[in-house]
Amino acid sequence: MPRMRTKNRHLKLRGKTWWFVKDVPKFAQGAVGKPRIETSLGTRDEVTARTLRDQLLAHYEKIFAVAKARALTIETEKQTDDNNDLYWVERGVAERGLRAEGIPTSIDDVHEELTLHAVAEASENRRAGQDWHDAVDEARERIETQTIWGRELARKIDLWAGKLTYTQFGDKYLERGQQRTKNTQTDYRNTYKRADENLPPLDNVTRSDVQQWVNELGTTLSKPSINRMLSALRGLAKFHGYDPAPFRDLMVTSTRQSVKRDVWKDAEVLRLLTEAKSLRLRQAILISAFTGPRIAALPKMTFNETQRTLTFPRQKKELSARTIPCPELIHDCARQWTEDPYSISGLEKAFGKLKAQLEFGPTKVHHSFRHTVVNKLLDAGVPEVLAARVVGHAGGSVTTAVYGNKGDVEALRPAVNSIRYDGVDTTVIASLLDS
Repeated sequence: MPRMRTKNRHLKLRGKTWWFVKDVPKFAQGAVGKPRIETSLGTRDEVTARTLRDQLLAHYEKIFAVAKARALTIETEKQTDDNNDLYWVERGVAERGLRAEGIPTSIDDVHEELTLHAVAEASENRRAGQDWHDAVDEARERIETQTIWGRELARKIDLWAGKLTYTQFGDKYLERGQQRTKNTQTDYRNTYKRADENLPPLDNVTRSDVQQWVNELGTTLSKPSINRMLSALRGLAKFHGYDPAPFRDLMVTSTRQSVKRDVWKDAEVLRLLTEAKSLRLRQAILISAFTGPRIAALPKMTFNETQRTLTFPRQKKELSARTIPCPELIHDCARQWTEDPYSISGLEKAFGKLKAQLEFGPTKVHHSFRHTVVNKLLDAGVPEVLAARVVGHAGGSVTTAVYGNKGDVEALRPAVNSIRYDGVDTTVIASLLDS
């Protein structure tokens, strides 16, 4: 038999005023925004309190029903979430004109769901003398900004309406796209912030809009920097189902020259090593000075004890991962490093801090080690094609064809063992690794 409801179920007398009290099921707590509903009914009359109680119960039972249905399908939604953004973008493009004419669209149910929650909350929290419509609008704004479910629904509406900013689109792109270093993510976010300030929305931006912006950027940024920004915007547009054409094949000119990267002098390398307080940072500097890796590749370097080789993951325009003989001078250093390396962000922060403390200018950066290693190899009489292979420069077809196979790694061993720095010998390196 069904359980009988007592006359005053969900009612509680506090002082002389009746209150509505009800626990919220777990599946609906995200929608309601709290685990328990407690609200004054503003009346001393028991019969009136029951009537108000029944009205509130009707509101909340509708909300609970919607929440329960959503909870049952949430796993399916998670599995198809990668396509959700594109779905609402495409529906919006197809339906915005229909809604303006009063024809039902796919976004109507989302608006209705938000309104249902807002009406229930307004019924509970409406202030004395407050206009009913104002109370509902206020409740809806709170739901859309302060509850997880409400933010999700508001996001769908913005996607459908084409109102998301580059920054909002960018957050989703960086979350779901390929893995990027912390610095690259920061650069991308700065790009999207600038785009918000200077470009029309993604669904309305034109090639001429972007070209005008690029011309303005050319007065303060270098050409490579501008091209990286355009690449970030092309990836963003493509990921969310928009046409990336406005960000392609633009005329990029700059009155600002790129900063030249100088090589590290022997005395400067020795200074870096002796001033570095962290053993891991000294290890990183030694490996960089003798092999010239990009900074993002160094934390993911692997060491093969048997073959005495180092392998760096593929970076940027490199065709594949790079395997080279391990220089004899840093054999123990390389092994120790791979046992406990820095993270990419940790290495960037530690090296940047050391460089700033020693007051090295903008022409001396970690990437300068690549130029330094190439110069060392060429000065030792190593052919240019071999020098390019050692540091992983994206050479032409000759480099790839002659030295692209793993069997050719041994041909590089004399080259890597020719690299020397004044003041950095076996004894000094052993001391640096022991301290």
